[in-house]
Amino acid sequence: VLSVIRDYKLPVRTDFDLHELAMQAKADKKRHGDFIRVVLPKTIGEVYLKDVTCEEWEAILRDGMEKLDSYVN
Repeated sequence: VLSVIRDYKLPVRTDFDLHELAMQAKADKKRHGDFIRVVLPKTIGEVYLKDVTCEEWEAILRDGMEKLDSYVN
């Protein structure tokens, strides 16, 4: 996936603050009370739905960015 992103000269990083990005999810229409329904990858071509809090969502985003950093750097 990363090689395709690079081939098309698309950005792999953002200037958005992860905390602010996670908090914006509170306005999402898929929110149910204190939970946000997100689609997460399981394997290539397979995903699952999970209800998470904004704090859990922020942790998921942070983990993904850390993993991306290990591939990019």
